[in-house]
Amino acid sequence: MFRGGGSNAATLQAIKEGRLDISSINSSGVTEEDDTIIRFSLDWRINDDIMVYGIYSEGYRPAAQNRNAGQLASNQSGIYEGYVVPAVATTDELENMELGIKSELFDNTLRLNASIYSTEITDLQVARFDPSNVAFLVFLENVGDAETRGLDVDFMWAVTGRLTLSGAASILDTELTAINEQLQGVSVPKGSELPLAPSFSGNIRARYDFDIMNGNAWVNAALVYRGETVTGIVGSAEFMTDTHNLAYGNDPGVSIQNEGGTFGTVETSNGSIPSNSRYVNDAATTLNLGLGYARDNWTAEVFVNNVTSEEGYVVQTAGKFTPESSMMRPRTLGLRFGYSF
Repeated sequence: MFRGGGSNAATLQAIKEGRLDISSINSSGVTEEDDTIIRFSLDWRINDDIMVYGIYSEGYRPAAQNRNAGQLASNQSGIYEGYVVPAVATTDELENMELGIKSELFDNTLRLNASIYSTEITDLQVARFDPSNVAFLVFLENVGDAETRGLDVDFMWAVTGRLTLSGAASILDTELTAINEQLQGVSVPKGSELPLAPSFSGNIRARYDFDIMNGNAWVNAALVYRGETVTGIVGSAEFMTDTHNLAYGNDPGVSIQNEGGTFGTVETSNGSIPSNSRYVNDAATTLNLGLGYARDNWTAEVFVNNVTSEEGYVVQTAGKFTPESSMMRPRTLGLRFGYSF
């Protein structure tokens, strides 16, 4: 069952030395878990218009077994000395505390909500694809512990009887607070930010209604911003870029953030060991516009989404030899019709 990249003897030796832990797998080959998940909330209505609340909640992702459990790193040297694909990626657990306020102000013309939260994650599970050092199959492992701190705000304001403004913003700070021993020097280091977690994102929207031709018309606009992020926790963007260059003869053109240290033992085409690095997903801003009309039971609206045709790519790295990106939908023009029966 645990035959790895070395031999049965090498995998058995890894079990005896405690480098391959199979204690969470029973004699039937099953991993069983039993726990209690808690969620507790308390709110206080200060008056008819303002409520404050607090929440404590827990969450988890169940353990998962790897089909390539026991696979040894192809080169048992450097940071990969003694490395073996884990038999089980254990449950990662989340504890979250949140404080917030919900309010209707100024004679119910302004709705304002805000929350601040703190999250602790233990034994964070990550997916891994590392054919340069370990295996050609994706596997799961626990990278370590992490924490997030955040602030969310949203509002809707009826400025006049015709003009409405609304928006939302999110401020986020994330950090890997501990790295498991086997991934020291393999993953990004302690203190690094989590992937796909922009430090700031937000949107602002406006709608203006007016009467025309015995009906109601409106114009609306929305500006949406997504902050810069990085991709992945374990793996080298430099190695994948080098593979892309060899395969296609050109550079993928994606920015790289060096996280310090080296990655694995396999040299790139220029003879150097790649650094521990991640791809950078640049910030993206999109503008959407619309013009609509309603009369009796029907409505019609013409719209243009992503007016500037912002690409806003996000790099996908899991299970790929080279970087691949998912892109925002380009400039899109459309016409909507609706009828109420």
